[in-house]
Amino acid sequence: MRGDALDALIDSYHDERHAADADILKICRAQSVLMDPDPRVADLVEIVTRLVGFDDANHYLSMTMSGLDVRYPMPGAHPLLGRRVPDADIITRGADKRVFELLRAARPVLLDMSERSDLSGAAAGWAERVDIVQADCPSQVWEVPGAGTISTPAALLIRSDGHVAWASDRDLDLAVSDLIIW
Repeated sequence: MRGDALDALIDSYHDERHAADADILKICRAQSVLMDPDPRVADLVEIVTRLVGFDDANHYLSMTMSGLDVRYPMPGAHPLLGRRVPDADIITRGADKRVFELLRAARPVLLDMSERSDLSGAAAGWAERVDIVQADCPSQVWEVPGAGTISTPAALLIRSDGHVAWASDRDLDLAVSDLIIW
């Protein structure tokens, strides 16, 4: 609305949301079938009820219905890219926080846990649009829905919707051009 973003950002909305919304629609349609009072559906309800008792099936359904399995297409190979950022414990300016607390302003967040001053400096020109936060993370690993356990990253660019747009591991090899500011 302010004209800060490239037109490609708006154009990416359909590609990102269409697949996720189609999956949610499938789940809703399946649930509506299970709610049908037709006695022929009773056997299906019984089978689905048993399946939900299995950890894998329950995990799949809960991840899909909650939207935590959504992974938007992003350039790069880091396992966090496009996924919802985990709500990990972090320490900023000596205060204990959680990552989700950084998202309350509904702005992108560059979370720098690399202890390198050049990363924050490289993003300083974006400070009007992106919150730049230096932090420490006491955990060496993060549990990421859909990706399992990964090493805690050195830095993340988190979109205002909580999904990771850019990530770098501890062996930080930063090129400023790699940062896609949303």
